[in-house]
Amino acid sequence: MRAGLQPRSGEWAPNQDLLYDSIRGVALSGDAFLFVVEQMNQRREALTDLGSYLNRLKPNIVVQGPIFPEPVQVITPEVEPREIAEAKMDDEFFEVGLYAGMLTIDNFGSEFMYGVNAAFHATEDFFLQINYGTATAGETSFEELSGENIRLLTNSERDYTYYNLMLGYNIFPGEVFMTSNLTFNSAFYFAAGVGNTEFGGEDNFTTTLGTGYRIVLRDWLTWHIDFRDHIFQSDVLNKSETTHNVELSSGVTIFF
Repeated sequence: MRAGLQPRSGEWAPNQDLLYDSIRGVALSGDAFLFVVEQMNQRREALTDLGSYLNRLKPNIVVQGPIFPEPVQVITPEVEPREIAEAKMDDEFFEVGLYAGMLTIDNFGSEFMYGVNAAFHATEDFFLQINYGTATAGETSFEELSGENIRLLTNSERDYTYYNLMLGYNIFPGEVFMTSNLTFNSAFYFAAGVGNTEFGGEDNFTTTLGTGYRIVLRDWLTWHIDFRDHIFQSDVLNKSETTHNVELSSGVTIFF
């Protein structure tokens, strides 16, 4: 017999085991659990009234204390949201910067190059970019084998200069996790455009295709790495041919 029921010899008391068996093994959650708790409380009140009624009806039946456990108290956990600081771009849409890298000039080898650029971010996905870069071409393999007596270009004609206007699209925006507590916004993008290249005493209409990767280090500072292919028709070697001049560069830009 459970605590709370103390029948004397020959007395009757409600079988409380049936009440506990009816709820044993029940595991509910959410609104269903609250509904069960409410039903349990209502049954407790009803059984308490039943005990009072039986005591009045039959004096030799004594029901002491509650014949059902106290109402279940539902504890709501207090979860505090964690505050994080995420690096975002400034509200300004313009950025300017410097870059440097290597430029492979078709038939003239790879040379150091540098330049400046500026960009306008029209939307979160699209941007316009202006680039100006320069390098100095080395010697062709023919010139190296021929010695100092044969030069296909003068020193001034070896200056390689280009400018272009490109349209970019951020195809894979995302994040870079440096550590568990350090994260930077980033984006992988495609870019394409047209411009002009001055090389070998010629001005050549140039088509430029490329990709790039950007990491936002601060809300005003961004690091880039870019791959470009500058394509144009050239007659420098006394024959017209399509040249591919591949550029790999890296630089930083600031927003204003």
